[in-house]
Amino acid sequence: MIVKIVLGESLKSLIGELKLSYRRIFRIIGESLAAVRSVLRRGGLDGVLSINLR
Repeated sequence: MIVKIVLGESLKSLIGELKLSYRRIFRIIGESLAAVRSVLRRGGLDGVLSINLR
């Protein structure tokens, strides 16, 4: 019985960590896409290339 409780708590903790990781990943992807969109609005692909070459 104690083993089941410990295992259950470990799984809950792992699932919680995975959810946080996915949230972080999606936030980073969203921020990256927003940055690309703003660069494209300002200068098109030339703006993207000039930023990468600096």
